[in-house]
Formats: sequence, structure tokens, C-alpha cells
Amino acid sequence: IYALTAYALKSLRRRCFGCQFLVFSELQCESRGGSDRLEQELVFFREGKFAFFFTRSQQTNQLPAGRNQWDKQLHPSVREPLLFLDRQAAELKAAFRRDFWMPERGCHALALDGDKQPVDALASNMGHALWSGIVDEDLAPAVASHLLSPEMFSGWGIRTMATSMAAYNPVSYHLGSVWPHDTALFAAGLKRYGDRGGVACVREALVALGLQSADLRLPELVGGFPRDCGIPPLPYIESRRPQAWSAAAM
Repeated sequence: IYALTAYALKSLRRRCFGCQFLVFSELQCESRGGSDRLEQELVFFREGKFAFFFTRSQQTNQLPAGRNQWDKQLHPSVREPLLFLDRQAAELKAAFRRDFWMPERGCHALALDGDKQPVDALASNMGHALWSGIVDEDLAPAVASHLLSPEMFSGWGIRTMATSMAAYNPVSYHLGSVWPHDTALFAAGLKRYGDRGGVACVREALVALGLQSADLRLPELVGGFPRDCGIPPLPYIESRRPQAWSAAAM
């Protein structure tokens, strides 16, 4: 546990820039390029202006959210570092609101660009923030409302990018498709903040998507076309099936 605590402390002391779960991390981003399919998507502003590009290898350290229920039973030499981490987490939560919340949009920024300016595209990443618990209680309803809007919710799940964004593409890997596991994280976030109606809506969408397959398997992702358009969900051309994280979404 000492090694884990030291690792967490080191993670928390990294320079702030981007956000993945509960740790900010500055990414060394590039302008263009990449051959892996996970490297083919770029980060755009709402109006379609290019923000930055990042690669698969640039992973952010993760710190599990929440307070251990048994921390009071721990030896003081272990408890004190955990209390320190609690304080650091509270500071991080405040910094996340300060740096990423866009009051004029009523949602969080997708990222900060190289000039530390908010990237204002409406994307499913906000659902991850709900899942992690880093969103303040008073902001959660606005975030959920965006993600359940027709722009974001296709009827089969949550689009990775809203239809109103200039870069939206319903058959793009990260710019408008629907991922079951991404949608499930959002559902877990809704449950965390007590939105039972939202959870039921998302759960019904995922079950309906699974029922579209003869073997009842959820694909890795599908196109972002709306469910009410009269056609079945369009599989993404390179979608893995079966896919473990999609199965876990159920």
C-alpha cells in the first residue's frame, strides 16, 4: 500500500493540462499523422477548428475515485497519506470546475488546447466525468441534460460527438459514433448522481441495441444515426464483435 500511495502522490503532482478520470496530465500532442486507427481522430472545437491530436501511447495515470470505507481502521502511518490524498482530490475537483466548466455552454470543455483555452466541442467525455464523481452536484443535471439531448443521444446510446458540432461524422471512430461501453459509463454516472430516469433510458437503449443482433451481442460501436430513422443500427466497418468491454456494458 505504501508503493501505491507513493505512486498516487507522484501522479497528483504532475503538471495540470488535460483530464482523464481524476488526474490532470499534460499531453505531448502533435499536429497531424498516425497510422493506427486510434490515432486517426483529431480533437476539434465546436465550429470545427482543429485543436490538437494525441496518440494511443499517451496514457494518463489514473487514481480511483472515492474514499475507502475502511480507512479509519488503518494504521496512522497509512491513514495520513490517504487523508492527504483526500485533500488533493478536493483541490483537483475544484480545479476541474474552474478550468473546464463553461457556464455559457452549461457543460464541461472537452479539453484545454496548447494555449490552455477550453475546447468547446460537445462530446461524450462529459459522461466519464459523471462516472468518476468529479462533477459538482449542482452541475450534474446540466451535464446529463446535454448527454440525453437529441444531439447526443441517438436512441441506441450516446454519440461520441454531438450532431450540432461541425466535425460530427456518424461513421467516424471518435467524432459521432456510438460506443456501448462509453454509454454504460454515462449510465453509471447518472446512477451516481441519482438520475434513475436517465439510467432507465440508457439501459433500454443498450438492450434494444443488443436485440438487433441475432446472437444478442453488443458490437464495439455503431454509427451515430438516430434510432427513429427507420433503419437498423449501422455497424462501424472495423467494429470488433464480440468485444469484451461492450459485453461488460450490460
